[in-house]
Amino acid sequence: MFLRYDGTFEGFLTAAAAALRAPPGVCLLRPDDPPPLLPVEEAPAEAGLADRLGAYLAERLGPEVPATVYQAWLSGMPGVDDAIVGFLRIGLARRTDPSGLLQDPTVRTTVKAARRTGREAHAYLGLVRFRLRGSLYFAEIEPDTDVLPLLGDHFAERFHDQTFAIHDLRRNRAVLHPAGGGWEIAAVGEGTHGEEGLDARAGAAGAVAPVDGFEAMWRRYFDAMAIEERLNPGLQRNHMPKKRWRHLVERPGAAQAASDARRASGAPRRP
Repeated sequence: MFLRYDGTFEGFLTAAAAALRAPPGVCLLRPDDPPPLLPVEEAPAEAGLADRLGAYLAERLGPEVPATVYQAWLSGMPGVDDAIVGFLRIGLARRTDPSGLLQDPTVRTTVKAARRTGREAHAYLGLVRFRLRGSLYFAEIEPDTDVLPLLGDHFAERFHDQTFAIHDLRRNRAVLHPAGGGWEIAAVGEGTHGEEGLDARAGAAGAVAPVDGFEAMWRRYFDAMAIEERLNPGLQRNHMPKKRWRHLVERPGAAQAASDARRASGAPRRP
């Protein structure tokens, strides 16, 4: 039996609840999954189910289970939806949090997916780099997992009086936060043209301004603090993978490139 849901977390929980009521063997499909050869049933999202099921799982299995399920689902890993259903089925049968039963493949997949999302969300708390465009603080990220829902509260609390947008380029969605208001996640599609469209959606005013001097100052500080004799590109890539460099203001690797260029030209080392 195949159940297709609408791609939202509420839709997933609706389909997962139906799968848990049925005998084992139900497979869940997201909208972009290829259609199987067998018939597929639609599972429309049920309003309010996320809160009710989350409260039930927290009471029955422990307070950490809803967060584990949510973060595992946000990972988008292949097969994670069916793994979560298996994870919940084991937990409900044992009436306890099954996260420690890593010998079971569904538990292992669910816990691994949740940890992957949690680690990446934690990393992006320190990797988001805002650039001022008019009155909008704008940031772009390209995470492997869907971390936007886990970032909104943190940055809304830190920058409550600022208008900002965090654009996930991979999923073409963004966290939008008007100054003094609440945040939301919106699709960035037709009619929302890059920074200007997000600027209007977030309620910011003012024209898009060129990059101010603070970004250049930060880069100069970052380059000046680098000690050429202690440059270690391999260690740097280990702590900061190159796939994260594109959206960082401080340009990791610039100091090494400058050092290599000086050596190639025979210029003296920087004092």
